[in-house]
Amino acid sequence: MKNPEKYDFSKKENRNAFYLSGEWRSLREFVLMKQPLCVHCLSKGLVKAANVVDHKADIAIRPEWRLNFDNCQSLCKECHDKKTWRDAVNSELDMEILNRRWKIEPLKIPSKK
Repeated sequence: MKNPEKYDFSKKENRNAFYLSGEWRSLREFVLMKQPLCVHCLSKGLVKAANVVDHKADIAIRPEWRLNFDNCQSLCKECHDKKTWRDAVNSELDMEILNRRWKIEPLKIPSKK
């Protein structure tokens, strides 16, 4: 993972390899130590322990920021899942794959005749 330009982080196997790397694990531990509470919950006045370190800017889009502390935020799993869903919906992902993953029935709009 020394050279991010060699890796296509939009591919699951490359993302998985990165998230198993010692570099990421060290940064993740440091972020959780500095920010032990979920930043999204805190912004709503709630106190909840963080257990996920999230990239604010997706590493598929900004691979050079993959180990940047300022691109990381501590989240609880619930907030992370919500953010991941929002990011996926707002991106140009294949909606069919997204629907299968989240088991969402496609919206059927009746035609007007």
